[in-house]
Amino acid sequence: LLFSQCEYGVFNKADPATPKMIEEAKCVCSTFGEDGDIRAENVVLESDHVEMDVCEGEQRGKLRIGIPGRFTVSNGLMALAIARKLGMNFHTAITALSQAKGVKGRIEVVPTPGKDYTVLIDYAHTPDGLENVLRSVKDFCKGRVILVFGCGGDRDSKKRPMMGEIALQYADLTIVTSDNPRTEDPAKIIEDIVKGIDQGKNNYEIIENRPKAIHHAMDIAEKNGRKVMMKFLLECAPQYVFDKYDGVRIGPKGERLRGGYHGAFYGGWKPCFVNPMVKASAQKFVDKVVERYHNRD
Repeated sequence: LLFSQCEYGVFNKADPATPKMIEEAKCVCSTFGEDGDIRAENVVLESDHVEMDVCEGEQRGKLRIGIPGRFTVSNGLMALAIARKLGMNFHTAITALSQAKGVKGRIEVVPTPGKDYTVLIDYAHTPDGLENVLRSVKDFCKGRVILVFGCGGDRDSKKRPMMGEIALQYADLTIVTSDNPRTEDPAKIIEDIVKGIDQGKNNYEIIENRPKAIHHAMDIAEKNGRKVMMKFLLECAPQYVFDKYDGVRIGPKGERLRGGYHGAFYGGWKPCFVNPMVKASAQKFVDKVVERYHNRD
């Protein structure tokens, strides 16, 4: 139905459903991917970007996108194919794509100038999401993957041991820490995560204090040569700011803020509720979370 209502259709050559969709489409169709109308050659996966030659017929161009991961190759080709169907010049489209910054908090690269490691942020908060992002990182990582992660409080506790098991399966070193416990005891959340970890393995550590866990991971990265460090920052209460990376502070949505390390602090969230009772309840909850962070080491 979709491809009977549009003028053009762009299809992923690698999708098993593509031949059938093209057969039934009533629009002009094009493909991207291996053997597609737009394809990639000489792909290079780096820890902070992807490089490739993109081809369309006799036209060729160099494309560098500052979003690491093999999925960027497919996403880049799709964006180029759509741009071409919209009438954009081939080389103009490549230039525009090279400026893509990606989505904040999705394998987002945190600048660490002069450091021989890469820091990435991802909001993965499910077992499947954690596995997918770690598999992607292992695909381009040239050193060890150091993972700092935790699970949010007042959420599905069944996923915690599953995420612990996945973390040790793909990361070379996992540092289990606290991550927005809300009203739960951070130690209990960590205990749930560790239940999924094979106790015969020694490639994990527990550091409940989140800033200390991140500092520890970065110290290891600096002492052991080129590493890729993954920090998973889950969704947290609005206007909270957590942690730092060598002078870089990370906001609740992954934004980089000015200034150095300030730990976790209350940013003055004002609940937007009409009902005063709901507003008071929400403010009480936030104040409780704030107090818990302030009273930790």
